[in-house]
Order: sequence, then C-alpha cells, then structure tokens
Amino acid sequence: MSKSVLITGGSRGIGYETALLFAQNGYDVGFTYLKSDDGANKLKNKIENMGQQCFPYKSDVSDFNKMQKVFEDFIRCNKHIDALICNAAVSPYGTITDMSFDEIKTAFDINVLGVINTCKLAAPYMVSQKYGSIVTLSSIWGITGSSCETIYSATKGAIISFSKALAKELGPSNIRVNVVAPGVVMTDMMSDFSDDDINALKEISALNKVSYPQEIAKTILFLCSEDTSSYTGQVLSPNCGILI
Repeated sequence: MSKSVLITGGSRGIGYETALLFAQNGYDVGFTYLKSDDGANKLKNKIENMGQQCFPYKSDVSDFNKMQKVFEDFIRCNKHIDALICNAAVSPYGTITDMSFDEIKTAFDINVLGVINTCKLAAPYMVSQKYGSIVTLSSIWGITGSSCETIYSATKGAIISFSKALAKELGPSNIRVNVVAPGVVMTDMMSDFSDDDINALKEISALNKVSYPQEIAKTILFLCSEDTSSYTGQVLSPNCGILI
C-alpha cells in the first residue's frame, strides 16, 4: 500500500514542489488549491505519470466545512493519511497603519485558522491510526519578526506556537508535529521584488544566496521520513543564514 500525503496550497510554489517530491518517493498525493485550475491539472498529470494517485481539491482552508469534505473524500479514497503538510498561505505586505482590516482578517483566516482547521480535521484519523506526521509552514519572520510584515509575522509566529503545543498533545498517539520556517524563497510571493531587492537580500545572508521551492520541499520530506522519528515540536529554518 502506498503512503499518502495531503498538502494544502499545492498548485504552485513550495506546495507544488513538495507534491512532486512526495510522489517521486512513492506517496499518493492529495492537495488543495484555491484558484489555479491549470496549475492543479498540470500537477495532477505529472503525479499520475509517475504512477501515483493524485486527488486535487479546490477548497479554501479557512472554510472548515469545505475542508471537512476534503478529508472525508481523501480518507475514503486512501483509507489512511501518513502525512499532512500545512502550506497554504498569503503574504500581506505593508505598514500596520496602511493595512486594512479585511487584509488583516484574511491573513489570519488563511495562515492561522487554515492551519488549525486542517490539523483539527486530520487529528482524529491519525489518532485512530496511532501514527502520522504533520509539517506546518512558518517563516523566519515568525521567529524574529519583520518591519512592514507585522501581520505576516504575527500569523507565522502563531503557527510555531500552535505546532509546538500540538506536538505535545498528539505525541502520545505517535503523531509528530514539526515546523519548517524558510527564509527568502523564490516563489510567486517574491514577484514584486526587483533584482536589486533580491541581491540585497542575498547580501544579508551568510551564504549570499536565496532558497528555491525544491530545497524547502526536501526539508519537508525529511521531517516526514523515518530518519526523523525522534523529531517533534521542532522548528527547522532553511534560510541561507539570514537568521542564525
């Protein structure tokens, strides 16, 4: 029987590369996405061409009822869930005085409530199985905070605290919960940054570089492997030495 993974925000960026990497390692893959039907279909075709099953779900992680239907169908099809990757997120940028209430609420609904919804729905299945691995996606700004990203920093900091507490709660059921907190990753979220901006970010890193989604995907897979059977409640931060 193949292992199975459910990934939120799978149609692009880190989620997309994570889905491909898990499929390459023998996992059947379910993933949620919000808008990109083309990206979702492309990913589904790639995974099925690898010989693995793929289950795309167009769903908003902040909507508990919709996510409940996602889990019901995924478990019906797979009978089990080995790994859960909470990746879906938005990245609001701006000063606290300029950001609207709606922008703030959306960030918390997706980045925080979306993670809580997804973990709450996965937990009963994993507890029943007596095993499972959950990886949540935070950021270096969730560790240290960033000017003009106060709301993003707040949501990503909340994910770290939630994940550490959940690790203690689910640990007795042999379920591991860990966090990946990347630095600068070249995804769509960086599309508004100029080459000069990117070079400036490279210069403040110890390695004089930025990360790419494929690298973050490898860290996520690592945390779901048997090599990390003693890891839980941990925060791994592949950030090229921006934060040490």
